[in-house]
Amino acid sequence: MSHSTRALSLRHFRAIIAIADAGNLIGAARALHLSQPAITKTLQEAEAMIGAPIFERTSRGARATIFGEALIGHGRIILSQLAHAGEEVDDLRDGLGGQVAIGGLAAAMVELLPLAIARLRAERPRLSVSLVEATNDRLLPLLRGGELDFVVGRLSPSGDLDGLAQEALVDDVACVVAGPDHGARSAPRLALRALMAERWILPIAGSTLRAPVEAAFRAQGLDPPRHAIESVSLLANALLIRDHGYVAFYPRPLAAREAAMRQVSILPITLDATAATIGITTRRGARLSPAAQDAIGCIRAVARVSGTPPPRP
Repeated sequence: MSHSTRALSLRHFRAIIAIADAGNLIGAARALHLSQPAITKTLQEAEAMIGAPIFERTSRGARATIFGEALIGHGRIILSQLAHAGEEVDDLRDGLGGQVAIGGLAAAMVELLPLAIARLRAERPRLSVSLVEATNDRLLPLLRGGELDFVVGRLSPSGDLDGLAQEALVDDVACVVAGPDHGARSAPRLALRALMAERWILPIAGSTLRAPVEAAFRAQGLDPPRHAIESVSLLANALLIRDHGYVAFYPRPLAAREAAMRQVSILPITLDATAATIGITTRRGARLSPAAQDAIGCIRAVARVSGTPPPRP
C-alpha cells in the first residue's frame, strides 16, 4: 500500500463508497447514520491523506475523480473481504451457516443453480444465499468489486477476463424454440432461412448468447432479424412464445426443461455456432469463504450428473 493511502481507515473507505453509491453527501450521511458535517469531515480527511480530490462537487451531486474511482474499487473489495472474514469465523464454529452471493446467467438458472443451492442448503441449513440473475456486463463488475463470490453460466470470451478465472463444467448449445403447437415442430429438418418470416426474440446485446446467435445466422448466409424483440426475461419470453407465436433461442438446459413440461417445442435446427461451455467464474487469487467453497462443490457435483447430450427435437 502506498504511503498516501496507508493512513486511510475503514471509516474513510465506508464514507467514500457511501458517497459513490448515493451520488451526494446527504444521501451518504443518511446511509451511514451520520450528520452531513461528519461525512464531509471524513471525506476531507481522506482527500488530505492522499493529496488529491476524491470527488468533484457538481450541481448534481458528487462525481468520483480518477483517484476516487481507484479508491472505490479497492474499497469495495476490502469491505467485502472483511465481511467474509467475519462470516468465516462464525462459520468455523459449526459449519452450518455462512453467506454466499452468486451471479447466475440464464443457462445456469434453470437446473444447475437451483439443484446445487437446494443441495447446499441441506448441508448448511442456516446458510444465507443471495442469487442475482443478469447478463455478464452487469455480473462481472459486481464480481470484480467483491459483491459476488462467483458467477455461473456460459463462460465469457477470454478478452473479458482481466483479473478473473474460469472453470469449465458442462457443454451447451442453443436451441430454437417455438410454441408447443407451432407448425414447424414436426418438420424432419429445418434451416434458419425457413424461419426468417417468424416473430423473433433475440438475446440482448452484451449477453453471452447474443454473439453466437448472430454467428449462427451468418453461418447460413443470413443477417439476424432486424425487428426482433431483445430480451433475457424468462417469464416475458415464455409468454411471448406460448401465447403470441414468437420463436427464440434458449440455452439447452432451459429448452429441455420447457419442452419436457410441454411449454415449448424444440425445432429441428442445428446451431453449431452457438456451442459453448457453462462454468464458474471467480476473481483470480481471491480467497473464498468455506460457504462459497461448499457452494462451488455442490455446483460441480450437480454438473457431473446433469451434463447430458443435447435433447432430441
